[in-house]
Amino acid sequence: MGALLQDALNERISIREGDVVRKVSRAEAIVLALISKAIKGDAKAFSTLLAFKPQPMEYFRRIIVRPGDLLPESSDPNLP
Repeated sequence: MGALLQDALNERISIREGDVVRKVSRAEAIVLALISKAIKGDAKAFSTLLAFKPQPMEYFRRIIVRPGDLLPESSDPNLP
């Protein structure tokens, strides 16, 4: 079950942030959604974020910000 969950959380999906569409892991999308809700005052989302143990937070910290993630896909210098 652990490997199945890890595979599902590592799968990349497209999300929209304003006018920018970017690909992130499902795990990152979940964390971003929780953070957004917590900022808006959702106590349950805030409690969920606080409940993360150090190991999962280290995992999420590594995947949240990567160079180029905030660039629109069309301006990616690696694309033809």
